[in-house]
Amino acid sequence: MADMNSIFNSINFCLLEDRLETYKKWQFGNDAPCSASKMAEAGFYQPNPLGEPGLVKCFICLKELDGWEINDDPWKEHESHQSSCLFIKKKKTENELTLEELLFMLQGSILQSLEKTHAEQKENLTNNFEEVLKTLEKKWKKKK
Repeated sequence: MADMNSIFNSINFCLLEDRLETYKKWQFGNDAPCSASKMAEAGFYQPNPLGEPGLVKCFICLKELDGWEINDDPWKEHESHQSSCLFIKKKKTENELTLEELLFMLQGSILQSLEKTHAEQKENLTNNFEEVLKTLEKKWKKKK
């Protein structure tokens, strides 16, 4: 589950140059299909380059992926693991996007995360309702 801090932190990586800056110790060179620049172009940044050097995260859908191989295509991998990502659906690089499109994607990402969080909390409440009911009944009986 993505929390709001994670969502708002990802906004710091809206720009390609900011995402690229996170690839200080990327494992593949510039000529590789899976180079740092191609990873950043596909919407990925490294959330913790010193801790997990192969782990990347999309700034829109917040999908985390690791286990990259030198010939992986970041766009194809992104789409195969998170086809609902609004950035992937646009099929545009940063230079092709308008500010309005970027803002729309960010808004959509925030709304999707809120809806997912709400659904998870609702399911959790439903799953735990019986336990809560039993506890309340015990307390109620003690009161009387």
